Amino acid sequence: MRSKSRQEITDWLRYKTFIKDPIHGVIYLNNLEARIVDSPVFLRLHGIKQLGFTYLVYPQAKHSRFEHSLGSMHTAGLIADSLVKNADEELVEIIGREPDSLMLKELFRVAALLHDIGHLPYSHATEAVLTKGIKEGWVSGRVIEDYEYAVARNLSLHEAITCNLIKLLVNKMKKLGKFPAGVVEASLKVLCDDEVYGYWRDFFTEDLISIVRSVISGRITDIDKIDYLVRDAYNTGAKFGLIDIERLVSSIKAKRINNKVKILIPAKLLSNVEDLYYARYMMFKYVYLHHRVIATEACYEKTLKFVFDNWSTVKKSLTPILGRTVTEAGDLFFSKKIFDYAFTKGILLDDSLVEYLLKTAYRFSGPNEKEWFDAVFLRRKTLKPLFKREATFHIVFSRIAEQKGLLYRDSAELLKDLYRMYEDVELLEKRISEELSKSLDCELIVKIIPPISSLKEELPLVDVDGFTVSIDKISPFISAIEKAGEAPTIFAYARRDCRDSIKAIEHLVNVLIKLSS
Repeated sequence: MRSKSRQEITDWLRYKTFIKDPIHGVIYLNNLEARIVDSPVFLRLHGIKQLGFTYLVYPQAKHSRFEHSLGSMHTAGLIADSLVKNADEELVEIIGREPDSLMLKELFRVAALLHDIGHLPYSHATEAVLTKGIKEGWVSGRVIEDYEYAVARNLSLHEAITCNLIKLLVNKMKKLGKFPAGVVEASLKVLCDDEVYGYWRDFFTEDLISIVRSVISGRITDIDKIDYLVRDAYNTGAKFGLIDIERLVSSIKAKRINNKVKILIPAKLLSNVEDLYYARYMMFKYVYLHHRVIATEACYEKTLKFVFDNWSTVKKSLTPILGRTVTEAGDLFFSKKIFDYAFTKGILLDDSLVEYLLKTAYRFSGPNEKEWFDAVFLRRKTLKPLFKREATFHIVFSRIAEQKGLLYRDSAELLKDLYRMYEDVELLEKRISEELSKSLDCELIVKIIPPISSLKEELPLVDVDGFTVSIDKISPFISAIEKAGEAPTIFAYARRDCRDSIKAIEHLVNVLIKLSS
């Protein structure tokens, strides 16, 4: 770090306050972190449920992105401490001693604090609807600018909004001094590989940025997953998130491999990492991908599409609140609009605002549309699942595959092939629905959820007596879980009761076989 006003830096890093947290105990904040947390655009996260509509199944799952971001910041600080403590001679030269190691820790914490700032109401549910609507052409407005930014940088929509919000936050921080602006901009560099003024260069090196990025964007041992798996399990009552966080992060270290800084996990922590993989797999299978949650998200998509299709009518009732600057419904979800509304009008784009938007639209809906709204707000079973358990689908598939003499061992292999053939999940869902409509007398909605395991991400590396190996090479348990999570998950729902659900599943299986051939 270049020589700068040590006093300014010391003042910003001085302890300000603390927050009690059920997962981590006490989370301390310094002056800079407290300033970010108290900003309207960050406070918006208070009103965004971490798990979207999961609370309709697990009633206590109403925790927000706000506390998850704080928990991620705390975990990032623990990892930074471990990296400094366990640094070899080469990394000591990069990380340095105090105060440079304190700067590294602060960058870890602030990048983690800001990593979810771009989440939309109901978390991934709204993001999925907007992404699909933009592709299909029924979402208009300036949120398309964020989507184009996302596509250009291979990001998700909420990640793109995060990047653009942090850019705007850098401008705010600039008024407070180069150091706060530099730290926030360095976080932008870590999360988005982007910058505004280049202030970050006065305080951080490219090597430090690389070290932080390797942890923030890791596979399974990153700060995001460590916090949300434990926090989500705690708030849903699931018993899968019993992870010893302090033990897990205590011995993590970094090493330069092929000119890149990589995070290494010592072999003695293998059982702790296995706990993390098990927790992730089970939380996805039984909490995040609960059939009732997916059904509600499908109904939510219908309600939000109704808003977009009838925006000229709906927006008249919203003018007293939003003013006349929201021309299209998509403008509401545009990053700059989110930022400006938060700072200038005190209007926060969170779950409550979208709920108000939908309840306003409900007044203009007909009996057919009202069923979708009732599913979201009144927990009505507008959609009936053809099968609640994957086992039912697998049994029907196996019987048909045997009758047809197919080479597929099980339905997972078929689904993996289809997922590889159709890179666009929405297109695959559309093709399946079109084929089903030709042979069934009841309307079906099919949802394909991407695999739990991502083949694009690098597996964590383990240090075994000085040798570096991929974790799946020494853990049959993790290798098996990764393989189990390679297939996408399929859900099928009927708008009206199908007279014979098994027959409907048979039609679905035959359609999948047809599309794979």
